[in-house]
Amino acid sequence: MYSENNTSAPLAPEPQAHDMQRLRDLLLGKDYESLLELRRQINTPELHSEQIARVVSEALQLRASQDETLSEVLSPTIENALSRSIESDPQRLANALYPVMGPAIRQSIQEALAQTFDTFNQLLEQSLSPKFLGWRFDAWRTGRSYSEVVLLNTLEYQVEQVFLIHSDTGLLLRHAEAPQAISKDPDMVSGMLTAIQDFIADSFSIQGDASLKRLRLGELSVLIERGPRAVLAAVVRGNPPGDLVELLTETQESIHQQMAHTLVNYEGDSEPFVRIHHLLEDCLVSQRQQRVKTKPWFAGLLLLTLLSLVAYWGYQHHRAGQDELALGQSEQQAAAQSLQDELEQKKKLQQLAAQAEREQEQVFRERIKQINAEPGVVVVNTDKTETGYRIEGLLDPLARHPDTFVERMPLLTRVGVRDVDATFDYSFQPYVSAEPAMVMKRAHLVLQPAKNTVLNLRDSVFVVSGVAEQGWRNKLENYWRNMPGVTTLDVSRLKVAEPTPVREHTAAINRLVDTINRAKYLFGAGRTDVDETSPRLNQQLRHIKELLRLAQVNEQAVRIILTGNTDQSGSARINEQVSADRAVNVRDFLIGRGVPAAIISLGKKRGSEVNERSVTYWVRVY
Repeated sequence: MYSENNTSAPLAPEPQAHDMQRLRDLLLGKDYESLLELRRQINTPELHSEQIARVVSEALQLRASQDETLSEVLSPTIENALSRSIESDPQRLANALYPVMGPAIRQSIQEALAQTFDTFNQLLEQSLSPKFLGWRFDAWRTGRSYSEVVLLNTLEYQVEQVFLIHSDTGLLLRHAEAPQAISKDPDMVSGMLTAIQDFIADSFSIQGDASLKRLRLGELSVLIERGPRAVLAAVVRGNPPGDLVELLTETQESIHQQMAHTLVNYEGDSEPFVRIHHLLEDCLVSQRQQRVKTKPWFAGLLLLTLLSLVAYWGYQHHRAGQDELALGQSEQQAAAQSLQDELEQKKKLQQLAAQAEREQEQVFRERIKQINAEPGVVVVNTDKTETGYRIEGLLDPLARHPDTFVERMPLLTRVGVRDVDATFDYSFQPYVSAEPAMVMKRAHLVLQPAKNTVLNLRDSVFVVSGVAEQGWRNKLENYWRNMPGVTTLDVSRLKVAEPTPVREHTAAINRLVDTINRAKYLFGAGRTDVDETSPRLNQQLRHIKELLRLAQVNEQAVRIILTGNTDQSGSARINEQVSADRAVNVRDFLIGRGVPAAIISLGKKRGSEVNERSVTYWVRVY
């Protein structure tokens, strides 16, 4: 579908484009080539950098000679560059500063010592000379500080404050003050100056460039330098010289040169004038009265006196040392003998202490053997404390606590005299012991065999003989497989008795069980001790004893679980300890009143089921 006309169409404009190029060359000539070269340079950024590089140093030098704006603009960049250089390679900057740091430090130390000596001499003169004593009296009489009186008597003049005020609006642009100046609100002062100038101009019909140049208020003078866009006012104490007026004029010219555009377009924002704050601070100059330099004869006299006293003291000390030297030799011999006797006595005491400590350790090992020999008790770790020993281990709930059978032992004191009993701090974890004695004790407690039923443990065989009911026989079958260390049950000698008739007193026992289970003993806030005279507690004791009596008649066993409770006012750890202590104290009370210890065990409070300070009972009869 493509023809020759389609292939030749794009070549048609070539003669026309060539003619336009010849016509452009005839009309513009070489200027056209220059324009093309200029456009190429404009569109090539690399050429701009080369052109600016040829004149950048001259431009910076020219701008620096005109004003201080270049240094202000470049200061942050230079500071950042120095900071990065120090962070990356601090040794390089240290090497560069090394040739000048040593002389500078030495010169600074010399100047500091000289200034310290001059200050010391000046303080002596001010403390002792009649003139300065008179100044102290004036300070006390007038109520001024002494430094202020000295300043007023020695100061020729001082520029205390400098204000830069906008001419058209009267607003304060910038304010600088000397450290010891007594200043008021700068905005209020600038407003008052503007009002005074306007008042004078309106009252006396001042024409042209005439304006207020100076105000005097007692010891203070206000020098006013007016510019086209701003007014510079300086508060001076004393007699200002003519050089100060020239300084204010030069500062006013510098401000108008650097901030001309900002002053013309000022609309109430004074933040841009921070950059010329240093110009105002340069105007805070002062000059003290020239005082004839006197020789430091006070310091010299005092130094001579001190040296004389030191020399006299040294001479007397030397004579005293010579006199004491002879006595010192004999005293040294006596001291050496005394030291030797003391060392021997100390050695003897150490030997006695070591021997007593060995004896104490031997006694403690015997106590540990006694504890380990007790069925249901296992000692795992022991540590010595300042008051005795800490013993950690395992304790079967049915075993005797070591506190009930371990004898006390003496504690070795610092001097080796054993006159204090050691305290045993027990920390036991509960466990179920597999020792035969504990297995049999637990079996009697759980099974509650009748009088004619005999239980024995021979190696790992649990032997039961005698006569028992079928219910008790079934209970035995369910229990013996959970007995630790028992692998076989021997009931070959056990006879099953005929069922006994319905036991008597069952209804009374049930009522007592219900009464005791609903009973509780209450405690005061934070208290764990038991009031043995409490009517409620003694009534609960009578119910328990009656229950034991009726259960014995019916040949039934009784088990009592005591659970201590607290409210939620304390921490969980403290509440747990308080609950346990309350249950233990009630248990000890019951045991002390004749309740068998074997039927009482301690329960643990579950979460926050009971929110009261009490001990509750759970009784089971079987």
